[in-house]
Amino acid sequence: MPAQGTQIFLTHDWGTDELGRDNHERVKRVHTRLREHGVPSWFDEEEMRGDINQKVGMQNTKTPCVFVRC
Repeated sequence: MPAQGTQIFLTHDWGTDELGRDNHERVKRVHTRLREHGVPSWFDEEEMRGDINQKVGMQNTKTPCVFVRC
């Protein structure tokens, strides 16, 4: 199970936007900044190991944050 107390669950589309920007890389930067400021966040690149049903961090998250590319 994910660690208790995750503040923010970062979910996103892995594609690129109309300007060719990589959405995953953009969300990764947000995750890094949150961690730098002491805010625990769940990010798939770090957390998706093993059984996917046990790793998705929504069940222990206080705030879901959805990134939609436009």
